[in-house]
Amino acid sequence: MDGSGQPVVIHGIRGYLAPTETFVGNQITTLKRYRPVVLCHHRSDNREFDITPMYVIDENEKGIRRAVGEIAYWRLRRLTHHEVVAAAEWVDGFNPALFHFHFGVDAAFFTRIHMRAGIPAVVSLYGYDVSAFPKMYGGIGRRYLKRTFNAMDCFLAMSEDMKHDAVALGIPEEKIVIHYHGINVTRFLFEQRTYNRKQIFNILCVGTLEAKKGQHHLIRSFAELRRQRPDIDARLTLVGRGPMLDECMRLAQESNVQDRVNFAGYVPHLDPKLLEYYRNADVFVHFSTKQSCGDKEGIPGTIVEAMASGLPVVTTRHAGIPEIIYDGIQGILLDEKDVAGITRSLLALYDDEDMCKRLGQEASYRALRELDVQAKTRNLERIYEKVVETARSRNGGKQLSRNTFPTKPRVKR
Repeated sequence: MDGSGQPVVIHGIRGYLAPTETFVGNQITTLKRYRPVVLCHHRSDNREFDITPMYVIDENEKGIRRAVGEIAYWRLRRLTHHEVVAAAEWVDGFNPALFHFHFGVDAAFFTRIHMRAGIPAVVSLYGYDVSAFPKMYGGIGRRYLKRTFNAMDCFLAMSEDMKHDAVALGIPEEKIVIHYHGINVTRFLFEQRTYNRKQIFNILCVGTLEAKKGQHHLIRSFAELRRQRPDIDARLTLVGRGPMLDECMRLAQESNVQDRVNFAGYVPHLDPKLLEYYRNADVFVHFSTKQSCGDKEGIPGTIVEAMASGLPVVTTRHAGIPEIIYDGIQGILLDEKDVAGITRSLLALYDDEDMCKRLGQEASYRALRELDVQAKTRNLERIYEKVVETARSRNGGKQLSRNTFPTKPRVKR
């Protein structure tokens, strides 16, 4: 607990904050009963969720120490001894109640700081860290993560599917709690939405342009829709950037739909233009697929944003998606190999205004009732409390001890 009277939670993440990781920023900035503090290795250009105080490891090292630290991180993904000691001293100055590490990989990266602090830790798992990463480098990824399995007190899995993956990885089942972080539902609500057929049929996908999000499948299906129903004035908007951009543009060109596909590029999460894209759309498509390397998603936040805005959603039975969308109730679920199903579903929605309205409204209701970040953060704070109390009980009811370092006085703030 610090001078504010609130217990402090240290949020650990290597890079703060990638544009695609707004779900982390939302959790940090909606805390009420805990004071959030950020510990990171480096900062990105994104400043949407910057808070004070924040300790940026590579900005606090100078001269030769900084040069050595950069080599250690970018080549070995390790912290130097001096970086660990300096960061741990800074953490200790807040007398924190616990750590909250975002991504299993990042928890492993900060393990030495956690061990020196001697306080309980919560780890949020988000998908890649328990699906693709453990298989990397011939299994070295799993061995890298293994150091956290016993060291950390609680792992948050976004869905039952993710919990299954975490248990298979070796994380003790009793340490895993199902917790979806939520999104700012009220920001995306669009109560004025009408479901009457418009002159233009606007199809939307928001997300990083990468294979597991399936924009290339959507373009092919969109081209097939145009072939089957040239009478429909359909337009496709892809919001996002990523490694599949050139491939997607080539597919649009080869399919002769380049004049009907809008590659909108990256739009910042807090930019009003993002809301405009959702509000101008008639249907949202997110064709998530598991990759050959094992990589898969958790619960894509853009699907929940689309649900909140009242859009009917076409998506797949992938990872945690079926846990927020029931087929035929809040949207349409397809098998991951059913690419033709995208065309079939889009045509069905175009021809049936009542179905669009029913799916869209029920999606919005569910997002508001069950998926809002404010309610989810209150649940997260209850998880914090339980973790802290359990750790205190193990210590005989005493205040948890911390390892402090006499080499320097406590950091003044």
